[in-house]
Amino acid sequence: VLAGSDAFEGLVTESAALRRECEAEARGKSLRLRALYLGHAGTPAELTRLLLESSKSFVILLRHALRLHGKTAPHAYAAVVDAGERAFGPLPAVRRLVAERARAASDEPLHELFGVYLADVERIVAAVDSLGA
Repeated sequence: VLAGSDAFEGLVTESAALRRECEAEARGKSLRLRALYLGHAGTPAELTRLLLESSKSFVILLRHALRLHGKTAPHAYAAVVDAGERAFGPLPAVRRLVAERARAASDEPLHELFGVYLADVERIVAAVDSLGA
């Protein structure tokens, strides 16, 4: 706050609203990932870029899924993946993509990870869905 009172002081986020938003985001991003795959499947470099760029969004969703499940939601991406694996099971492709993002640019072809990555994404979506309505 630069001046005046904090406009967000006392603001409470309802868990049900956060769950609905996370569910919509998770399903939407999963569908978008599948659609983009169809456009990039023939070009490994583009598919690698898609995987690296989309991994950030899914780690953020994972952070919110942890919070909704009453778990500690760390800030650092690698720590979020650690906590997510403890809570929801292995996320090997997400883990590798987060590591590659941390190294900055990856020249390594990662396109072969798509199937495993999609399974990881579905695990994140299922974690959000398991909260019910």
